[in-house]
Amino acid sequence: MACTCAFCQCRLFAVPKWPDEPILASIHLHCHTKMTTTWHHGTHRQLAGQVSSQPMTTQYASGRGSSGVFLAFLFALILGAVALAVFIRHATTGGLARIADRITGRTATYDTSVPAVVQRIQRLNRLETVVYSIDTVVEGSRSSPVLPDLLAGDRILLVVHGQSIAGIDLAQLKPEDVRINERNGARSIHVTLPASQLFVTTLDNQHTRVYARSTGLLVPVDQNLESDTRARAEKQLQQAALSDGILDTARKNARATITTLLYSLGFQSVEVT
Repeated sequence: MACTCAFCQCRLFAVPKWPDEPILASIHLHCHTKMTTTWHHGTHRQLAGQVSSQPMTTQYASGRGSSGVFLAFLFALILGAVALAVFIRHATTGGLARIADRITGRTATYDTSVPAVVQRIQRLNRLETVVYSIDTVVEGSRSSPVLPDLLAGDRILLVVHGQSIAGIDLAQLKPEDVRINERNGARSIHVTLPASQLFVTTLDNQHTRVYARSTGLLVPVDQNLESDTRARAEKQLQQAALSDGILDTARKNARATITTLLYSLGFQSVEVT
């Protein structure tokens, strides 16, 4: 015995469980995916082609999915807020700082008066802008005006590695070296830097070594020859650095550094000489 479902038009078959109370059973291919359907039948006998007049009750499978989605959303919201707070706290320079400022709406203001600018530059103190390194061989010798070197000479060869550091001592900057102008709302600045200097020239003792040493048959080893040769090597290194234009390079690099600093203070036009 069969009939048709009024909701999904599936065929229903009457399967007798008790002689006087058949049970309708069907396979709902379209409307029964996420629900279960229970048919309530009366105790009277069902006839072929008839549907029970009792109401149909539909029970939806409901669990704790909604509460789980809410908790997941709440956790993601808290995690995002914490991540945003950490980002804003640590984004203090560069493009990240600008993004953080846009998020929070904060603006940075700087004192761009002449004393403030001079003090800001002077904080850089001894600005080391270039390091000049060199590897060379330096010779030192002692000789006798009477006897040949084979008998009274002393000779040493040093493989030398050293470096010279140059830059500008910005502590020497004076207020009269800074000029600030404002025209049509645009602020410009001109800064004259102190002269560049060769700060220090040193030898790397770990990479400087004696390559060869020869002493005459009639004289002892001169203990001061190596130290004198090292001092001569430092002078040669310093002269080589100056000849290669280390001071000009130091000034050029210092100008670039100060220019970047002044633009960050909000000046629209910057000239550093």
